[in-house]
Amino acid sequence: MPKMIDTTNVHIGESSFINKNLTIYTGNGTINPTVFIGNNCDLGPNVTLICLTHRIGNMQKRCGEKISGDIIIEDGSWLGANVMVLPGVTIAKGCVIGAGAVVTKNTEKNGLYVGVPAKRKKFIKYTLSSVTGLLIPGEIK
Repeated sequence: MPKMIDTTNVHIGESSFINKNLTIYTGNGTINPTVFIGNNCDLGPNVTLICLTHRIGNMQKRCGEKISGDIIIEDGSWLGANVMVLPGVTIAKGCVIGAGAVVTKNTEKNGLYVGVPAKRKKFIKYTLSSVTGLLIPGEIK
């Protein structure tokens, strides 16, 4: 069972798969950002979606003013194990986020992103399946 905190503003689309230990933090009602997971998305184990952080404060208190933002994971995306997504990020349609990546900025569709912070490494080409009529992954460039 996924572990979630404050699921009030969490929307999960059809045919999406969420593996164990998903953590979603939207601020426990102190703010109201939304997490939107599109259709046909796959989230690996230990994925963390964080909608709230803080600015760096002065030396008396480094954890400064709260800042928040929605997290949107568009249709068909796949987040590998231990991926972390930070506030205000949109993961575009058809992206693959490699295991352990930290996504700090919006992605471009059909991209393979890896690393800390996550960087686009490749474009994933899609082809039309002659059997199902659906788009399926092709070669990675």
